[in-house]
Amino acid sequence: MYEKRRHPVTGKMTSVLNRNRFIYVEPLSDDKHLPRINYCAGIRCLLFHFGQPKVQRILTCTTCWTSGHSREHCINESRYMVCKTPGHEPGDPKCSEYEQLQNFIALNGQDYVLPNFFPCDLNMYGGDHKSADHAFQYAKAVRCGYLNAA
Repeated sequence: MYEKRRHPVTGKMTSVLNRNRFIYVEPLSDDKHLPRINYCAGIRCLLFHFGQPKVQRILTCTTCWTSGHSREHCINESRYMVCKTPGHEPGDPKCSEYEQLQNFIALNGQDYVLPNFFPCDLNMYGGDHKSADHAFQYAKAVRCGYLNAA
């Protein structure tokens, strides 16, 4: 499916290929419905149709990690997501889930070979690129229809 979006550089309306797909089926009988989550060709799909039972969402607060209310209406003390105990921040040694990482080496920056920004010569997607990330960003721009940016 294509949708109309405003081009980020020119400001003009343009058609962009999105990932939405629509399937039309015959109406189901009154007591039948399709599952909300399904897999089609190995891709997780969400299905919506008329007459489908509504799923009741349970709100979970991301401040105190209890259910029944949202973050905007929370009056409880803040808790850390991993251990769910109050009184400390992420990465604090007081946390019961805290582990001291030993012999830890950060693999980032242009001097390491594993990150996408490691300088190399790639001939992909019809062009020469200086790193894997350059090739990825080029392919993403082409697929979204931003040929000038690509």
